[in-house]
Amino acid sequence: MNRRTITVVVVFAAAMGFFLAEALLPLHSKADAVHLAPAQQAAMAAEKARLRQLEGVLRPDFKQLQAAMPDAAAMLNAQSRAALAPKVLPLFKKALIVLDGFIKKYPHESNGVRELRDHFLGMSVVFGDAQAKAALEAAAAGGTRRNRLTAQLELMQASWLLQAHDAAAQEKTLATMTILAKANPTSDQISRTLYTMREFGAANNALRDQAMHIIVHHLTGPLAQMIQESQHRQAVLNDFQGKSVTVRGRLLGGKTFSTKVWKGKVVIVDFWATWCPPCRMSLPGLEALYSKYHGHGLEVLGISNDRTAGALRTFLKANPKIAWPQMFTPHSDWNPLTEKYGVSGFGIPVQFIIDRQGVVRRIVKGFDPSKEAGNVALVKKLLAEK
Repeated sequence: MNRRTITVVVVFAAAMGFFLAEALLPLHSKADAVHLAPAQQAAMAAEKARLRQLEGVLRPDFKQLQAAMPDAAAMLNAQSRAALAPKVLPLFKKALIVLDGFIKKYPHESNGVRELRDHFLGMSVVFGDAQAKAALEAAAAGGTRRNRLTAQLELMQASWLLQAHDAAAQEKTLATMTILAKANPTSDQISRTLYTMREFGAANNALRDQAMHIIVHHLTGPLAQMIQESQHRQAVLNDFQGKSVTVRGRLLGGKTFSTKVWKGKVVIVDFWATWCPPCRMSLPGLEALYSKYHGHGLEVLGISNDRTAGALRTFLKANPKIAWPQMFTPHSDWNPLTEKYGVSGFGIPVQFIIDRQGVVRRIVKGFDPSKEAGNVALVKKLLAEK
């Protein structure tokens, strides 16, 4: 797993499909195949092909779920859950039949699929399916240690969502999660569940912080370490708020550039990539803002996190309204500037809105259409300042 895995979780957490992405992560876990014998490599390739086929079968159900429930907040409201249950429970049950069939056919390569199956059971519990709850309770009481833990965590996560307006109940849930973490310190399953709890459904910010505290202080697995690194980088990002910033780097094409040449102008620095769906969703608003206010002192600088110059050039050619300069450095993960400013700890898109004195007045994290008007208002205000 690389840093973009964290980005995927955050993106889906914000967009409703978080439980699908979170459950699908086990399917995408990659073993180091470099030292495997040819026969083992062939077996791994065949397994990956089967998983891709499984995902293809499930994808229409995922899309229907997202169409039925475009706003994740609906899961946190009892009336909304009751209204949605007749729509989503049949889709969950349909997916469960497919997953159970895969597990029965390929029992030796189904750990991730079992986790996904149990996750659908957990989501069914959230929407009031008593049979799903009984199935998870039975799984939590028997079977292998891993399968017991998976079922137990799904019950905990379902409880967390059902307790979204009950801080005292969620405190008890986190107390149980602490016990589980201490007993299973290297478990990525526990880290993933706690991270999801932190990102969605917490009754208050103190509980969000408590979920992160458990990850930081009681878990040591690969995902826990990655989350801890991400938190450190987010602290770096947040520290730029209210600070004077001059961005220097190489543009697409190789020329050096510095925002120093824009001294006295309002600048938006956009950390993005063509492969990033929310980044692309944010572009029409940014294009409109640039078109309307560029002549009044607004400049935009893109910090591309594309892996190849070709991908970026192709996208820019197809979208000529993106008329502002792009910084680009060939890389395997993040643009070095994305690392430098701590953006990689949160993920993209992120925008710095910088005033005429070069001070970061707002850090816009992610893409939220409901906040676009506020960002436009800030730009207009900064342009009016002298």
